[in-house]
Amino acid sequence: MKVVVIEDEIKIRTGLVKLIRKLKPNYELIVEAKDGVEGYSLIKQINPEIVFLDINMPKLNGLEMLKKLNDLEITRRTIILSGYSEFEYAQTAIRLGVKEYLLKPITIDDLTLTLDTIEKDILQQSLFGISYKESDKQNKQTLEKLINGTSSDLEEVGLYMNKILGFLLENNFTIINLYYGKHHERYYSEIKNLLSIIKKQSNDPFFFAILDNQYQWLIIQQDKIINTPDSRLLSKLKQLGEDIIISVITVPNFQEIKTAIMANECNRKWSITLKDEQVIVEDLIRNVQDSVETFVYPIGIERKANSAISSSTPWLASDFIIEFKDQITQTIFHPKEILDNCFRFFSAILHSAVLVHRGFFSQEKNQQLLNELMNVQTPNELEDMFYNFIKIFKELEPSNNSLVVYKAISLIKDKYEEGISLKEIANELNVTPEYLSSLFNKETGKSFTLYLKQLRIHKAQEYLTKSEMKSYEIGEKIGYTDPKYFTKVFKEITGITPATYKKLNKTK
Repeated sequence: MKVVVIEDEIKIRTGLVKLIRKLKPNYELIVEAKDGVEGYSLIKQINPEIVFLDINMPKLNGLEMLKKLNDLEITRRTIILSGYSEFEYAQTAIRLGVKEYLLKPITIDDLTLTLDTIEKDILQQSLFGISYKESDKQNKQTLEKLINGTSSDLEEVGLYMNKILGFLLENNFTIINLYYGKHHERYYSEIKNLLSIIKKQSNDPFFFAILDNQYQWLIIQQDKIINTPDSRLLSKLKQLGEDIIISVITVPNFQEIKTAIMANECNRKWSITLKDEQVIVEDLIRNVQDSVETFVYPIGIERKANSAISSSTPWLASDFIIEFKDQITQTIFHPKEILDNCFRFFSAILHSAVLVHRGFFSQEKNQQLLNELMNVQTPNELEDMFYNFIKIFKELEPSNNSLVVYKAISLIKDKYEEGISLKEIANELNVTPEYLSSLFNKETGKSFTLYLKQLRIHKAQEYLTKSEMKSYEIGEKIGYTDPKYFTKVFKEITGITPATYKKLNKTK
């Protein structure tokens, strides 16, 4: 660090230089000038990081020098030295871009605080390109680097947390993740104000930030082991609202933080299983894991829901959604298993719904609903999703499809694994194949053959993703005894082969 002290009073100048050298012995160079002209020349010559500048000096006063330095665009931190009678000049200097000033006589405490603040500002500017005082922006960048950064980014973050925030990198860190989802508007200001107050009251290093795209607060606090539900900090956070889910992990040092952040993301979803627990800690998860059961997928409920959707009373599908909900929420299951099976169930009934109720459902709408489902993080959000699906299906009315087409679709779904044909279905419905073909095409927008192909390939995709069956076995399972023909149809519908699809979508 290079410093220039420009002051016309020799006692003040030499005293300030000696004091800086005593407080900051690691500074590279500290030089002095007795007037503005000499000081201006020194600044151009050595390009210092810090300039101490008296307001009233001969030849070239402080304000005139500031204007000249600004014209040259020389980057430096300027500290104005002024007496009480010169305060109006100091205010002018501030308007010229000066952020710091010291009143004479200068105290050790004021000088120390000023130099420490400037050092942090310079370090932060070099690391992140923003001022030390832009804490919200900086904290967000720091959090993003902790989550997604390279090893080089993590080194920078460690330097920032150690040198600027005062963390000891080899000590314990507690990571708290606050999730408030769609209630962002309700809680944002309250949480930010509370954390700001706690930070001011804390004697330990304290960091918090928010990621706007995920509405997630993350707090990193050192030497406060607060991973127990009765913690004073956690109690205050819980009081903000029951919709907030708090997940907590403590790690032994800075190197473990990134892993802990990712683990916290997974741990938070355990609230889906734990339901009434607002604070999720690892001990709580370990205690409940012994009680976790394996969910047996109720294929019968799915079939009943699909039959209802394809019937003249499609709103009855909502009853089977409620039945599925009761089965998956009234016993202790792993949160991933809950969400995966919900995805499987709703994928199946939405697929049926879009085929029969094309005016009410679309592939785009279905995908949006499924994306929302997979982003569920809390039991309240899961409850809201079920409520939304139940409401949607309760509002269904019989589509424009005739009862003949309803029954044809139902027969196709029941018998697609067999070598079912248009003629066989027509015979069962007591209509001619020609009439059924024409009516089916008119009401569904696709031919009987294409509909059957799409249904079979949809089922094949499920087997390829969730089973270890070989391609030819899946083909036989869905009604294609010729493996080559199965591959041909699969590529015709999806654009890729079964082997490629399995490679891209295999569940790990």
